[in-house]
Amino acid sequence: MTTKIVNIVVAGGNYAGLNAMRHLYATLLASPDQANKTVVNITLVDRRDGFVHYIGMTRGITEPSFGSSLWVPYSTVDWLQHPQVTIKQGTVADIQPTLVQLTNGEQLQFDYLVVALGISRFAPIGIRSSTKLEFVAELAESYAQLESAKSVVVVGGGAVGIELAADIKCDFHDKSVTLVHSRALPLPGPFKDELRHNVVDILQNSIGVEMVLGQRVIAQEPASADMADTLTDMPEHVSSTATDATLTLRGGQTLH
Repeated sequence: MTTKIVNIVVAGGNYAGLNAMRHLYATLLASPDQANKTVVNITLVDRRDGFVHYIGMTRGITEPSFGSSLWVPYSTVDWLQHPQVTIKQGTVADIQPTLVQLTNGEQLQFDYLVVALGISRFAPIGIRSSTKLEFVAELAESYAQLESAKSVVVVGGGAVGIELAADIKCDFHDKSVTLVHSRALPLPGPFKDELRHNVVDILQNSIGVEMVLGQRVIAQEPASADMADTLTDMPEHVSSTATDATLTLRGGQTLH
């Protein structure tokens, strides 16, 4: 009987991609059907050499020792060492009907493709690093910026901005931390205003974060490489990435 070879490529290796890999491994490789003559090869493509637990990033920035544990190298994950599992560190440049092309020119043929490339965020919540060593250095840089800042402004009162402002204030008690949000209450989404009011109360009265609600940042002086001059429609950022910056809000109020 002729052996059939099936190639599966999973593009992207964080939450969705790694979960797909785990299920494919458990179903097709962990307990193979001896009567089935199909050989399944699974290739994971990721620009990083490990999984990053993004949900912990806000605390990781303010506590680098904790942050380093958020990166788990694929080489340390036992089931990914299966001989029919291959890890390719690279970036997808093009997807065609039967192949994935990487930016280095390498082509991966596939019979089945799982696309789990996710989204990108701006630093410091977003991760530029491709290795754990780079990641640890990136965390140290962000921490040093926070430590040297006299005050910190977080722009954007969504879930990430709320967590980031709270983590910064909890770990840097003596710093002035301000959360700016364009709406009357933080936390957009399908939530009751009762919850939003509770969030404001906890941030202001229990943690000590200053709240500026119903205001948009329209300019930053001086401009920073990490932040656009106009931040009206930008996702959450930490203004300490711009050393000694002044943020101007719509209406003329300034934050330092």
